[in-house]
Amino acid sequence: MLREYWQRVALVWLLCLCGCMVLAGLLTAPSFVLVQSQLQAYQSQVQSAAAMASEQDALAETITTTNEQAATVLAAGQVPSMTAYLEQVRALANQGITISRIEVVRADTSISEVVVSGVADTRVSLTTFANRIESSPQFSEASVPLENLAANEDIAFTLQIAVTPAS
Repeated sequence: MLREYWQRVALVWLLCLCGCMVLAGLLTAPSFVLVQSQLQAYQSQVQSAAAMASEQDALAETITTTNEQAATVLAAGQVPSMTAYLEQVRALANQGITISRIEVVRADTSISEVVVSGVADTRVSLTTFANRIESSPQFSEASVPLENLAANEDIAFTLQIAVTPAS
């Protein structure tokens, strides 16, 4: 009988323990549901934040590209007009000079050199043209290659003219 008594006591304690576990499970179920819903809310916030971050990265890249393009446009706007150099070269050409081509060489935001090709009637007209260019305030030097001075008449020439830097 004593044995049965202790079996019943153990059984009651086990039933009480099981009842407490069931009660604890029932009491923690709402908090589990709450934690799960909060976790889902945080995950959706993280996903939307990640989407916004990638969108901001794309916008930052677009802004960088636009700034580079704006800098290029601004730099192009600072390059002096070639028209003044072309007109000055044509104005300095004397009677015996026929200009066939004028090439303007740009260096960053300035014009560094003007290359003039054409035909001179005589050697004197070619050297006079080069001297007139060198005396112009827009140009600092006019280089006439020696092979251009070899002939006396109908001289095909290419004249490299250094531009005076703008101050």
